[in-house]
Amino acid sequence: MAQQARPKTEMLPGTAATQAAASTGSQFEPAIQPPDREEIAALAYQYWLEGGRREGTAEEDWIRAEQELLRQRMTRASSA
Repeated sequence: MAQQARPKTEMLPGTAATQAAASTGSQFEPAIQPPDREEIAALAYQYWLEGGRREGTAEEDWIRAEQELLRQRMTRASSA
């Protein structure tokens, strides 16, 4: 069965979605600091391991990790 194409507008490093999440504060101090590449890579690697080390899931794992880290930061910021 063919895998359905995923929209490319999801939160990828440096995309408008990530930048928008980071720029909710002032022009010089974002309210939410976006996750750095090392944080995303570590969580994406964990997802890959948990998923049975399947080939072809790097992009999916990366997006999932970035979204989860952003969600955690936004939750912390809104409850502070």
